[in-house]
Amino acid sequence: MVLKLKVARTAKELDDVYKLRYEVFVLDKQKFTSDSNCGIAKARIVDQFDSIPGVFNIIVYNDEYPIATMRVNKDSEIGLPSEMHFDFTESRDQVTLEYKNQQLNLVFVSASMLAIKKQWRNRRNMIQIMFKTAINIMQSLNSTHIITTMSIESQSLCNRLGFKVVGMPQWNEAIGDHLIPMLAPFEKVFHWGFGDTYSLDDLSNKQDSFDKKTNLPITTWNKIERRKISREYLQNVA
Repeated sequence: MVLKLKVARTAKELDDVYKLRYEVFVLDKQKFTSDSNCGIAKARIVDQFDSIPGVFNIIVYNDEYPIATMRVNKDSEIGLPSEMHFDFTESRDQVTLEYKNQQLNLVFVSASMLAIKKQWRNRRNMIQIMFKTAINIMQSLNSTHIITTMSIESQSLCNRLGFKVVGMPQWNEAIGDHLIPMLAPFEKVFHWGFGDTYSLDDLSNKQDSFDKKTNLPITTWNKIERRKISREYLQNVA
């Protein structure tokens, strides 16, 4: 068994992402079952946020079989995926006001479409692998804040990551689940992932280059952390 983690770039890898979402959300969890959900086509789940600049679809393979995926989006002219379900305008305005007198370029990102095959869902460190890789990508994007919509059943996990609820839970008919809007400063989520081992101030040497094998962004931090993930996590998931 060989586990490989990367950002999907080829047509095959992206198709694996979309099909894995369908397998997990529709066939396994019975979500996205409404006929009004136009994101489903030919046993795949895909939307407009998969085809714009600033999207990263993480995928993990067990040998050649996809077993886990997660999406990271950078803010754009059409907003973020979570804003398809909730209006985050007030939360964005509050953050802008809070940082008004600071020399900080606010960069909002989102994490969504976390799908892990059932038999791998409770394997040791799989969630950590996905989240730490997402944090790595967000750091390379100079992220300052993360917005997301989560199922109520995942709220306690998000609270531990540093997220705060910014609206009332709502039933989403298209997805078939109760969703709750949440927001977190990126620094808090980063601290959850890496504690006191690193600080954001130490990561000033940001680069726009990408690893040729994994398509993951290369930073001073991530050169060290990717070795740790591959050695300590991916080899121990089984």
